[in-house]
Amino acid sequence: KMIEETLSDAVIIEFINSHFYPVILDAQAEKADAEKLKITSVPLIIYFDAEGKTIKRYRGYASPSDMLQQMAVANLLVHE
Repeated sequence: KMIEETLSDAVIIEFINSHFYPVILDAQAEKADAEKLKITSVPLIIYFDAEGKTIKRYRGYASPSDMLQQMAVANLLVHE
């Protein structure tokens, strides 16, 4: 649902491509990486700073409008 409804939204795509380096991880196929990132449920959006430090985690489905708000907050935190 997250991929079909939110991550395919044109406004979301534009914001992501303008402000972030997106990566989609298949937690079931890449279990070692999922464990390292402490992924215990999906969907999960993790925002990192330039040094790779986690700055914000959002669990569960987010509508396009919710995701825009989340990305705006994460973008501000990255640039503090």
